[in-house]
Amino acid sequence: MSSDPFVDEIREIRERLAAQFGFDVRAIAEDVRRRDAAGDREIVRLPPRRPVCESETSRYTSVTPDIQREAMALLVEIWGLSPDVRLGQLFAHLGFLGEAHVGRGLGYIEDNELIAIMYGHRAELVVRLKAASNQTATPAGAATSVSGSPVPPEAHAATDLRHQAAD
Repeated sequence: MSSDPFVDEIREIRERLAAQFGFDVRAIAEDVRRRDAAGDREIVRLPPRRPVCESETSRYTSVTPDIQREAMALLVEIWGLSPDVRLGQLFAHLGFLGEAHVGRGLGYIEDNELIAIMYGHRAELVVRLKAASNQTATPAGAATSVSGSPVPPEAHAATDLRHQAAD
């Protein structure tokens, strides 16, 4: 391990000061306060930062096993409703929904808020899947465009006429 002379010097000073006060942290802190008050340098004391959101001012409640199970079951269900989505994409999407609905990102929303967002997202996915399954399927052999959308019958008839004319 390489030695940095500056780090070594700081460690030496720290060791010397700690030994001077018998390695008592409270005595060291009291000495710092006394020297600050007696010194001729101005000490700037900034007011505490204003919290960004209300939840930051309250203590986070511990997550109960029941809430953990509910959240995990809901996450599995949502992921099952969108199998083509990677897990990271799902987390990112839930984060975007949190910002849109609660005004905070995934790391700052409360568990109950996240669960509510997840229930809402699950409901949206169920509606989309039902709507997709209720659409009439294109009959086999029917003309479809490159994008997969059905081609109107008149366009299909015009294509047939062009092929017949070419023959």
